[in-house]
Amino acid sequence: MFVKLDFDRVYQVDVEKGNEGEGFFYTVLRSGRKKRIKVQINDRPHELLDNVYNLAFGPVDRKERIKDMESLKHADYSMVFSTILNFAGWYLMQHPDRSVGLDGSTNSRAYYYFRMIKQNCDYLSKRFDMYGIKYYVRIKRKGTGLYEAPFDFRDIQSSAYKLLIDEIEKNRELETMFNYFTFEKIHK
Repeated sequence: MFVKLDFDRVYQVDVEKGNEGEGFFYTVLRSGRKKRIKVQINDRPHELLDNVYNLAFGPVDRKERIKDMESLKHADYSMVFSTILNFAGWYLMQHPDRSVGLDGSTNSRAYYYFRMIKQNCDYLSKRFDMYGIKYYVRIKRKGTGLYEAPFDFRDIQSSAYKLLIDEIEKNRELETMFNYFTFEKIHK
């Protein structure tokens, strides 16, 4: 699925006064129904990554908790992800010293996010400094078989690699390399 990001084509996000890390918008599903989506940037930094605040999104349960594993069939995925990343950009304008992290909670989601970033790298790189991280949770996903030789210990370190347009386009190995992505306000 191709996602074309365009921050001029987004859903209206409602943000409660005094809580700029949380907003809601309504997406249109393929069925024509509208679904309320919560976008939330954690108020505490990531435990392994300095100054990175995790971005979560999805429909909510009755207690307003995000159900991030629920799968929805959006009418316009481009508009949904444009809205989410535009919100992250707005948040970074309020907190220019922070980074926002996007976690692919499953391998397939991580790959989907990477493909979306790759497809829109030129557009995004004008708005953010982006990094990919080989993240330790890969061990939990693949199980103990991951420890068999040869084991790449770099696969469990939380080291950030700047996502540059040229490297993304020419290096096919990157497609399976990262499962956590961070976005920063461009510092000139």
